[in-house]
Amino acid sequence: MPSKNKKSKAPAAPAAGNSGDAAPPEPTKAKAAVALAAKSAQAPPAPVIAVPTAAEVACRLEVLAGGKEKMANDSKAAEEELSRLLKNPKKRVQGRSDDLDEQMKKLEFRRNTTSMTLNDEKKLLRDIETIKLLKVELVEYEEFNTRVQYLKDKKKSLFDTLKQAEAQEKELQLTLRKLRLAETLNVSINQFETISITVPRDKMGLVVGKGFAKLRQLEESYNVLLDVEAGSQVVSCTSTPANNAMIESALDSIATATLHSVAVRPDTLKLLMIQKGKHLKALEASCFVKIDVNRADNVISFTSSADRVDAVQRAIKVLTTSSVTIDVPQDVLPKLIGKKGEVISKIMEDSGALLDIDRVVNSLRIIGPLESVQIAQTAVEELIYDQGASTIAVYATDETYFGRWDAQRFPIFVEYLMVDKAVRLRDLRKDAQDCRLQVVKPKQMFEATGNRTQLEALKAAMQKAVAEFNANVVSFDVDSNCLSLIIGKKGAKIKAIEKESGGARINITGNTVSVLGTKEQSSSAVALVEEIVANNQRVVVHASPHLVPLLLNNKRAKLNEIEQETKSSIQLPQAPPKKTKHHADVAITITGTTAGIEKAALLLEALNRAHQVVYLPLDQDEVTIVIGKKGETINKLQADTGCQLRVLDADESSPSRELQLAGSEEQLALATAAIDVLLNSSHRQLLSFDDFATGVIIGRKGEQINKLREEFPNVSIDAFPHGQVRVKGASKDLVDSAVAAILDLLQTTTVQESVKLPVDSRQTFDAYVRDPATSLYISELEAEGAVKAVVVDEGKLVKIRGYALGVGKLKRFFEMVTEAHVAVSIPLPSAAHVASLKGSSNEGIHENVHQVMKQTKTVIRFKNDKKSYSGVVLSIEGPSLPKVLEAKHRVEVVLQFFFPTHFKVLSNVPQSSIARVFQTLPLVSKFNAILSLGSKDSIKIFTDSEANTAVVHKTLQDSLRAHLREYKDVAIPSYLAPILVGKNGDTIKRLSAESQATLTLSAVDTDDATAPRTLTIHSKVEANVANAIKLVQNLMDTYDSECVSVEVPHNLVDFALALKRKSPSNVSFSVDKQTPTGVGIKIHAKDITERAAALQRLEELVATMTAITIVLPSSDIVGSLIGKSGANIKALQAEYPGT
Repeated sequence: MPSKNKKSKAPAAPAAGNSGDAAPPEPTKAKAAVALAAKSAQAPPAPVIAVPTAAEVACRLEVLAGGKEKMANDSKAAEEELSRLLKNPKKRVQGRSDDLDEQMKKLEFRRNTTSMTLNDEKKLLRDIETIKLLKVELVEYEEFNTRVQYLKDKKKSLFDTLKQAEAQEKELQLTLRKLRLAETLNVSINQFETISITVPRDKMGLVVGKGFAKLRQLEESYNVLLDVEAGSQVVSCTSTPANNAMIESALDSIATATLHSVAVRPDTLKLLMIQKGKHLKALEASCFVKIDVNRADNVISFTSSADRVDAVQRAIKVLTTSSVTIDVPQDVLPKLIGKKGEVISKIMEDSGALLDIDRVVNSLRIIGPLESVQIAQTAVEELIYDQGASTIAVYATDETYFGRWDAQRFPIFVEYLMVDKAVRLRDLRKDAQDCRLQVVKPKQMFEATGNRTQLEALKAAMQKAVAEFNANVVSFDVDSNCLSLIIGKKGAKIKAIEKESGGARINITGNTVSVLGTKEQSSSAVALVEEIVANNQRVVVHASPHLVPLLLNNKRAKLNEIEQETKSSIQLPQAPPKKTKHHADVAITITGTTAGIEKAALLLEALNRAHQVVYLPLDQDEVTIVIGKKGETINKLQADTGCQLRVLDADESSPSRELQLAGSEEQLALATAAIDVLLNSSHRQLLSFDDFATGVIIGRKGEQINKLREEFPNVSIDAFPHGQVRVKGASKDLVDSAVAAILDLLQTTTVQESVKLPVDSRQTFDAYVRDPATSLYISELEAEGAVKAVVVDEGKLVKIRGYALGVGKLKRFFEMVTEAHVAVSIPLPSAAHVASLKGSSNEGIHENVHQVMKQTKTVIRFKNDKKSYSGVVLSIEGPSLPKVLEAKHRVEVVLQFFFPTHFKVLSNVPQSSIARVFQTLPLVSKFNAILSLGSKDSIKIFTDSEANTAVVHKTLQDSLRAHLREYKDVAIPSYLAPILVGKNGDTIKRLSAESQATLTLSAVDTDDATAPRTLTIHSKVEANVANAIKLVQNLMDTYDSECVSVEVPHNLVDFALALKRKSPSNVSFSVDKQTPTGVGIKIHAKDITERAAALQRLEELVATMTAITIVLPSSDIVGSLIGKSGANIKALQAEYPGT
C-alpha cells in the first residue's frame, strides 16, 4: 500500500538550461554593506527566471546529441587505436636513456685514450653499437608507453564528459517532458510539483508493466510524469496538484488490488481471443487490468480494485452488445470459410467481430460491437450475393448479355451452339466459368444458374459467342412464298441443298434463312438458295377490284396469256374482295424472275389503266338527266366517249346515287367533261380522301359535317362511300370557301390512330425504331405529315398523333410493316433520271441498280405514278424493311453519282423546324423538288436541274431563317412545367395573351420524367417572341427565388416527397434533377418561414432515416411477408413504429 505521507514535496526544479549557468560570486563585506544600504534605500524587484520553451529545449537536446555522437565517435576511435597498439606491444627495455649515454661516453673515451689490441678495439666497437641499438629500442618503448597512456587518459576523459552529457541530456529530457506536459495542460511549468509515492514491492509489476508499458499508459491517462529508480519502491510523480492526487488514488487502487474472476459466455470468450487477443488487449488497456483467460471454465481473472470489476463487465457488455444471425447456403459455406479459414479470418480481422458458424443448421452468428457487426454482416451478405447460386432469365432481347443483335435469330443461335455435339455451348460455359445454361426456346431465352461472378462472366462470354455467330453464320430474309420451295416436300429440297453444299446446315426461322458451316459450305449453300429465290421473286401490284373479273373472264384467258408471255405466276385474291365502304384496291401477287415480274407488272398496270373505274355522286334529279328518256342520254355518252356508264343502286340511307364510269384515262376524262356540261356543274367540286380523312370530315354521328353545313348554309356538303366529298353551291366563291374550310379542318384537327402488330408476330415496332435507317425514314414520314408516332405496349402497338391529312400515310406505312411484303418508292423528278437508272433497253435496269437488287434481296422496278414529276417512280419491294431501305439509300447514292449538281443538303436544321421545312414543299413544287431526310438535322434536296436545286435550297433556307425568328424553344425544368401551365392552363394562356404569342409545351418524356421539357414560342412579330421569352424567364426566376434545393439519396426520394402531405398547402416538394449521388429536391414556398421549416424537416429526415432494400427471392415470400389483407406487414409496422 503506498505511503500516505509524501517522501518529498517540492516545486519543480527550474529549467535545466539555467542549471548550467555559473553562480554569481559572493560579495565582500564592504560591498555587502553598500548593497544593504542601497537595498534599504530602494528595494529592487525580485528577479524573474526565464523559462525556456519546448522548442528551445529540443534544440539544445539536438545540439547535445550531436556533441554526444562526436564524443562517442572519438572514444570509439581511441579504443580502436589502443586495442591495435596493445595487440602488438613494443619490447620492454631495462634502463634509462641517460645511463646508456653515460656508458657510451665512457667507451668512447676509453677507445680514444687507451692503447689496445685490435681484438679489444673490435669488441669495444661492438659494445658501443649494442648500446646504440638499446637506446633506439628504449626510445621506441618510451614513445609507445606515452601513446598508450595518452589514449587511456583521452578515453577516460571522453567517458567522464559523455557521462556528464548524458546526465545533462536526461535533465533536459525531463525538462522537455515537463514543458510539453505543461503545454498539454495549458499551465506554467512553475505550477508543477513532484511527489513520491511508495508502492509495495509485489505490486510494482502492475505499476511498471513490461518494458515500462504500464507506466507510460498511466502517464498518458493521467497527464503526469512518472519515474521509478531500478530496484526502488518509490514512484516519483510530477504534475499539477490535481493530477498528482488522481494518480496517487490510481496507484492506491493498484496497491489494494485483489484477484477477481468473471464468468463469460463461450462466444464472448472467443470474441476476446480472436485476432491474437485484439479485443482482450483493448479491454486490458481501457480498464487498466491484466487479464488471464481460463478457456476450460470460460472464466477471465484479473487483479484490480473492486470498482474495476464493474468497469470490466460494462466493457464486455458493450463489446457484445450486438449480434445477428444469417442463414448461409450450403454451397456458399466452404467459400465463406476459405482455404484454411482465410476468408472468415480476413472478415473478422477487418471488422473486429466474431463469426461463429453452426454447421448443423448452416447459420452464421456475428457477435461484437454494433459497428463491427454491421461491417461483418455487409461483407458476409456481399459474399453470399457474389458466391450464392441463383437462376436468372437471359432473354434474347437483353442487350446486356447479347449486345445489339437481331433477337429473332435466337433459334438459329441455339442451333449454332448445338452443332458438333454442342462443342460451342461447352466453350461458352467454360468462358462463363462453368455457368449452367438451359435453353427455353418458346420464351426465346436461356435459364442461367451460377454465382454473381459467373453471371458477370456470362455477359462477356455470351457477347463473344454472338460475335462469332454473326461472323460464321450467314442469314438473309427471303419472301414467304419462297420458303416452301426451299424446304421442298417433306424437307426433300433443303436436305438436297445441305448434301450438295458438302454438309452445310440450313435453319429457317420465320422469313429468315440461316446457313451454318465452313466458309466453302456456306458459300455453296447460299448460292443454291439464292438461285431458288432469284427464280421466285415476288411483287405486289395494287389494282382496281374490277380488274379481277376481267382477268378471269373466258376461262382465265387474259391471265394465262400474261403468265405465258412473262413466264411468271400471277396470284389473284382467293375470293372476290368483300364489298367494303370504299371498294379498296386489291393486291395481285406476281412471282417469277426479276425480268418476268417487271414485264407482268407493266402489263397488269397497263390493263388497269385501260379499265379504270371512278364514281360520280348524283342527286336524284341529276340521275334522271344523265339517264335520259329510255336511257338515250347515257347510251349516247357511252357511244361518244367509249366509257362504260352505270348508275348504281341507291343506299337506303342516302338520297343520292353514284354513277360508275369505267374505261381508260382518256375515256374517263371525256365522259366526265360531257357529264359536267350536261349537269352544268361548274359550281361543284369533288374531293377525294382516304378513309381516315373522310371520317374526320363526317365526325362522330355526323357532328362535324353538320357544323360545316351550318357554317355554309348556301352550300351542299355530302360524303359518299368511295371516299368522296362533294361540295356544291350557288357560286364558285361559296364552293371555294367551303372547300378551304374542309382542307383547313383536316390540316388543323389533331387526331390519334393506332396500329397493332398481329398476335402471332415475333417482331416488335421497337426493333424497327432502334434501326437507324428505319428510324430516319419514320422521322421523314412524320415530318411530311406533321405527325408523331410513339411505340407503346412493349413494342406491340404504335400510336400516331397529328393532323388528319398526315396520319393516313404513316398509318399505311406501319400497316405495311406488319405484313410480309414491304414497298417504298423513290420519286424521279425528270425523264433523265429515269433513263439513267435504266439499262440498254427501255425495260432494263442499270447494272449498278441490278447489283443493289441482288445484294439486298429486293425487287426494284419502274412504276407509273401521276404524282411523280416525271410520271415514274422507282419501286423497291422485299420482305425485309431494313433491306428495302438499304436498297433505297444505295439507289439514291447512284443517282447522286450520276447527277451530283441535282442534289444539295440543307444542314443544321433544328428538330423542331424539320416539319416546318417539309410543309413548304408545295411552294417549291414548281421546281420539281423532292425532299428527304439526310440525317436527323439535315434535309436532302433533289430536283431536275442545278438551277432549280440552288433556288429550292435558297428558298428553304430563307423559310428556315424566318421560322427560327418566329419560333423559339425554351428549356423548361420538369418541376416548373405545372407552374407554367397553371390550373386548367390559366397561366400559359395568360402569358400567351400578354405577349400576343402562341406558347406550346412539349409532352412529358416517357423514359425520364425529370427531363427538361421544351416550350415553343411562336409569333410572326419578333418583338412578341422576345416579350414572351422575357415573361417566361421572369416567371421561372420568381419561382426559383422562392425555392431551396436539397440533395436526397435515391432510396429516400419517396419519403422526401411524402412530406408534402404533412406540410401546408402552399408548400410544394418536386424533383429537380438526378445526380450519381442522389436526387435534387426543390422546396417551394412564398413564405420564407414556411420554406425554412420545410427545409429543416427534410434535412432531419435525410439525417435520421435509413432505407434498406431487401430483395425477396420469390413471389411466395412476398405474399407471406404481406400476409392476409396485409396483416403481417401491419404487425411489423406496429412492432417497429419508427419504420
